[in-house]
Amino acid sequence: MNKIIIIGCLAVMSLVGCDKRITKLQYAPDMADSATIKSQESILLPPENAIAMSQHIYPQDVLDAEKALKNPLELNTRNLQAGKKLWGIYCAVCHGQQGKGKMTLTSAYAAAPPDITGDAYKSRKDGFFFYRITYGAALMPAYGHSTDHFERWQIVQYLRSLQNQ
Repeated sequence: MNKIIIIGCLAVMSLVGCDKRITKLQYAPDMADSATIKSQESILLPPENAIAMSQHIYPQDVLDAEKALKNPLELNTRNLQAGKKLWGIYCAVCHGQQGKGKMTLTSAYAAAPPDITGDAYKSRKDGFFFYRITYGAALMPAYGHSTDHFERWQIVQYLRSLQNQ
């Protein structure tokens, strides 16, 4: 009786390892025993709804972007609320909640961020800000990798609402 149970358990255990749809995990994999990957193939699938940054082709410099890029989003409460939330996540740390350059990282940088609600920035077009959010500037990091196309335009809309206060 015990032999039958042992043989049955061994049969079930051998069949469990036959499912090719399950990703095999290893502890400390090395080059001697690694997964084979064909060219142009990735072992990790991209996250759901992911978009490559290169999907949209933007102008090469900020002046061309300022002339060419127009905000495609409708100005409404939903977009402004989303922009406000994104502003709080990405922008307020350096530019402050009101965009005045009063950062919460008090003396982390040698130069304080500019007051982007001032007249010099109010005259800039939306494409300027979109480009700067996407690719960054001197001390400003680029956020094109962590925000999508529409989120950046929502941030620009919220920035405009700060400038109009």
